Amino acid sequence: MHDVPVETAWPGVKVRTLDVWHFLAGGLGFVDVVPTPDGKYSLGATFVPHDHGDDEFRDVVLANRATHELVLLRHLPSPRHQVLYGDADDRWVVWVEASLQPNFEDWQLYAYDRQTRAVKLVASAAHAPDDRPVPTPNVQPRVDHGMAVWSAGTAEAPLGSHADTFIANLDAGTVRVLAPESLGAVIAWPTVIVARHVASAVSGTRLVADDLATAAETDLGIEGAGYYAIDGSSLAWIDDSLRAVLLRDLATGRDRVVVDYRSLGQTAPHLQFVYLSDRLVAWGQSGGAWTYDRKLETLVRLASVEPFTYVYLNGVALEWLDGRRPGEPRTATVLRMLETTSLP
Repeated sequence: MHDVPVETAWPGVKVRTLDVWHFLAGGLGFVDVVPTPDGKYSLGATFVPHDHGDDEFRDVVLANRATHELVLLRHLPSPRHQVLYGDADDRWVVWVEASLQPNFEDWQLYAYDRQTRAVKLVASAAHAPDDRPVPTPNVQPRVDHGMAVWSAGTAEAPLGSHADTFIANLDAGTVRVLAPESLGAVIAWPTVIVARHVASAVSGTRLVADDLATAAETDLGIEGAGYYAIDGSSLAWIDDSLRAVLLRDLATGRDRVVVDYRSLGQTAPHLQFVYLSDRLVAWGQSGGAWTYDRKLETLVRLASVEPFTYVYLNGVALEWLDGRRPGEPRTATVLRMLETTSLP
């Protein structure tokens, strides 16, 4: 499929330019982790920059993107702690922080209530009998309608760890196991999708949908999906070869191919991190970031960056990294954003 550059794909739509790393008073920096659904605020962390790396992180904050005004959410326990992943819905902001590199087994999951301005610890790493944190896959929380989901290691196993998927009702303060022996939870109320370990699956995992309203569970029959995302009625995923993006209508079960590079063999680009809304499918791949406009049936090239770049879709905000400004320091990486509600 032929692509068109973002500059000409949607005439009249404004693409904003932001800085991922802002410099604040007193020599502090700010690293942007994830936007709120309205695109007005960023969850992130302040840090003391050092020329030779090893930046010292200070606080978890919510930043107003227009004014750079910061709301302090929490002091990080040590300069080694980092905010690894986050997500937000209209009320709640959730994030994971940890310090033990390179795998960050000592993770803790926090939630900030934008209505009450209260921060609470939701969950933390399981520990082995000798008090070491249990090895875990990346703990990447997702939140919608006040329900947070994540997958994490719960017990040591011969080849790493046993992992389960959890769900927290952030308003009620309850946490429970949603799907044992599973990974990669994503949510779009009322549906949660996980990759469940299945012995009969050639790849070892198969996507399963859990309906929180009815408690129904549906085997989607998709094995080995590298990355996946849902909106209210559709599922997008990158296949097990990491060479194709596919889209399924969850009501009808009908699939369609968004892009497919599998016929290119070893020369095919590598795809990663797919995101989905009712209008767009977005992902990163070797050479940059792309999005597919589901209404106009148009493939749009957001950025041409080697080897990979960041792309994120949440609510009205579509964001992507577009390289570094020539002659400026490493902290001047360019972040571009457009509001999806402005699309024709």
